[in-house]
Amino acid sequence: MPELKATVRWESAAPVVEALKQQPNPEAAENYVISVGGLPLFGGPPPGRGLETPGGGERPNRPTPTAEQRKATIGSLKQSSALQRKGKDPIAAGRVGELEGSETPTLLFYFPRTGDPIVLTDREVTFVTQIGPLHLKVKFALKDMRYHGQVSL
Repeated sequence: MPELKATVRWESAAPVVEALKQQPNPEAAENYVISVGGLPLFGGPPPGRGLETPGGGERPNRPTPTAEQRKATIGSLKQSSALQRKGKDPIAAGRVGELEGSETPTLLFYFPRTGDPIVLTDREVTFVTQIGPLHLKVKFALKDMRYHGQVSL
């Protein structure tokens, strides 16, 4: 099985917004935003990282998917994505979108801040999603996500 590397980042956290020197995502006030980049979601492996076939050669990249196929993939991701906290109901993704202008496909997952907000006493939040047969699970320790004395999500 090929090794896949992805970058998962809490995009709506103030230090990330400041480090990227961008305007905050307008939806970040109403949502926790998590990005996942570097996965071969829509067109085969990332550039320079072909998948090997059983015969030893590289398998060519898949054809570029149609807009309808992309929409179906993103819809499937929305259904399988959540933020989990111990002893509390998961926060389901409200929306999944693509980050415009990135070299590799980067997805943005939006989780509503309404209802039971994430607080420091939750200790840990786990982002989970399923991308085809791949189950992605990333834990965020909230004690490490403090900024200017407060949890920044």
